[in-house]
Amino acid sequence: MSRLFRGLWSRRVPHFLGAYFVAVWAILEFLDWLVNRYLLSSHLVDFALALLLLLLPSVLLVAWFHGSPGRDQLARTELIGVPVNLAMAAVVLVLLFGGKDLGAITTTVTAEDAEGNAIRREVPKSEYRRQIALFYFDNRSDDDALDWLEYGVPIAIQAQLHQDGFLSVWFGHVVFGEEFREAGRPDGLDLPLPLKNEIAEKHHIPYLAAGTIAGQPGQIEVTVELSEVATGRTVGALTVAGTDPFEVADTLGPLVRQSLDLPRTLSQGSRNLPVREVLTESIEAFGSFVEGYEAVAVREDWPGAIPHFERAVELDPTFAYGWLQLSSALLLAGRQQESLEALGAAMEHSYRMPERDRFKVQAEYYYTAQQDIEKALAVARLRAEIYPEELDAHVVFAVYAELHGQFDDALASWERVLELNPAQMTALVRIGRLHEQAGRFEEALEVYARYAEAYPQDAAALVGLAEAYRNIGEHDKAAAQAERALLIQADHLPATLQLAGIEGDRGRFDLALARYERALAAAKTPAQRVDVLDARGALFELRGQMGLAIADRQAELRALASGAPPLVLALQSAKSLDRYARAGRGDLALDSLAVFEAQVPDPWNLALVAAAVRIFDALEDFEALEAQLPRLDEAIATLGIWHFRSAGLYARGRVAESRGDCEAALSLYGDALKLDPTDFDLLVDTGRCQRKLGELAAASATLDHLLALRPADPFALLERARIHEAAGERQQAREAVSAALAAWSEADPTFAPAEEARQLARQLG
Repeated sequence: MSRLFRGLWSRRVPHFLGAYFVAVWAILEFLDWLVNRYLLSSHLVDFALALLLLLLPSVLLVAWFHGSPGRDQLARTELIGVPVNLAMAAVVLVLLFGGKDLGAITTTVTAEDAEGNAIRREVPKSEYRRQIALFYFDNRSDDDALDWLEYGVPIAIQAQLHQDGFLSVWFGHVVFGEEFREAGRPDGLDLPLPLKNEIAEKHHIPYLAAGTIAGQPGQIEVTVELSEVATGRTVGALTVAGTDPFEVADTLGPLVRQSLDLPRTLSQGSRNLPVREVLTESIEAFGSFVEGYEAVAVREDWPGAIPHFERAVELDPTFAYGWLQLSSALLLAGRQQESLEALGAAMEHSYRMPERDRFKVQAEYYYTAQQDIEKALAVARLRAEIYPEELDAHVVFAVYAELHGQFDDALASWERVLELNPAQMTALVRIGRLHEQAGRFEEALEVYARYAEAYPQDAAALVGLAEAYRNIGEHDKAAAQAERALLIQADHLPATLQLAGIEGDRGRFDLALARYERALAAAKTPAQRVDVLDARGALFELRGQMGLAIADRQAELRALASGAPPLVLALQSAKSLDRYARAGRGDLALDSLAVFEAQVPDPWNLALVAAAVRIFDALEDFEALEAQLPRLDEAIATLGIWHFRSAGLYARGRVAESRGDCEAALSLYGDALKLDPTDFDLLVDTGRCQRKLGELAAASATLDHLLALRPADPFALLERARIHEAAGERQQAREAVSAALAAWSEADPTFAPAEEARQLARQLG
């Protein structure tokens, strides 16, 4: 052994290796500096390390044959060994790094702002971004005075981390509120770690941050544990002490970034300002803000939150996020002018916000304050383009695009949302709905099927698939998918509602009602009760049980009142007033509408015109209905509510039909159906006009199509009976009207369509 060592030493092999490893270290340090300074791929350091280690055999050969003093000659072993080593190194590097990006971790994006000016940004590529679920912290001290920090500290940490373009922080009730309520912990506090992990996994978020608070007078101590959701492995255990939450957040921010292996250099558009610069200099103002946040998030008490937000901006008039929250609270409380003033103040002080939030506020200002949907859409588009990995940017743009009727853009944006986070069921539903609105039912079916195949344990995807089958009349397949969803999650409410709806379509009303009863008993949150009561009320209305339908709607509004702010409650309440009109209480419907119009400020009261249209249609007061059409057009232009177009076409069709102009009415109903192919009730109107025009074959085809989708629809069956009667097919007419009367067997005595069906049955003998 000593002889070998002397040989190596004489050939200066250890000297070469020492120099080589020093060079390797220097190269890696230099590359690490380059990676962080110029935002290059971290794989570049790994690539260099692998290459330098793989070349070690060649270094040993060169050192052995050329390390000793004297004249050097190329040896045969070198001539063979070095090329072989290089070839093998190349193969290994291709296998290890062939599919990895070794260049920049950012990409250049160019977009136009609302004024047409070009904006250029270097934004992080998706594979280098991190997503983290940040939950509320738990107070483990004996000091109740620290309870407000359970929300306050994570809010401050979120404000610190939100500045980094390489990081998406999923936080609070906006994201996890439904899961908190379903778990019986509406405040989101003291959740077991496995439950937090389950919630993060459901949302496909790879990292989780859970924290606790301890302390003593004058000082707090915060402990944060970062872990991988898939494995539960801890990637960072951080403890920081300080005198206020801002200090703590500013210390924790870089530690969190380091634990998540984020670049030390920020991307363009990112900042690393102290929390005081992002939020407020005043701890007292921040405390009031947190109280307002808790009132909104936990208790959904928007009016109750207003004094807290007002106090926050009174203490610090530059508190941009405080102004923004105050604006939302005032708007939902129906205080429109004050809301606009608060939004203007948020705009004025938006320099405190990261750029991505400034764009969001700007879009909201254009839409709400200036009612300029074009500019709002342009800013939302800009934000989505220069922050292509920002999920919220695509959500906001999709909403504005739908409002403005740009459905292809909205569809692309919702698809991007689902790509960024597959747990966004809202995106999946909107994608399906947009295909359905375009009449592309097979495409909608394909979307749900593809998602269900990729995530076979996701009950929500199966419910979407069930609805898609239901929309094309495949009731057996629809029921099978909903039942599969219940096998995955026995208490999955949307699956139960879907099955109840399918039973109603088939005319199995008792089974449908039994499912609704079970769903109502299983509903854990006010929102879930609203969903069940709304669906059951629609079934009661279909069957002419208007008293029960109204009772369910009133119960639904009571559930809404437990959480909905006044503006939302007024708008939601107005949607059901036509039920009163159809139940013979038109006076109550119109009086209630007048109350809601007084409660809802301009311009949002324009949204109530849709309720007015439905009321006058139910009352068959076509003169009053026609008088609403200019306001409906104003609502479309002012609020950008594009789906009001189909309501306007339908209303114009009803007016034309009332004047005996069925040709014009038929054209208008057809145009409305093109805008909303899922409004199957329009098929009854279409068939009725075709019958009046003597187009009996076309009318039969229209109603047969509708009855394939909803075999037990009594309105469709009654119209089908009239078509049979007009065609001289009395036996078929008797069968159809009998089926309609069976569905209306428990209808209220004053329900007019049922009486019309009885009269037709008597005529048919």
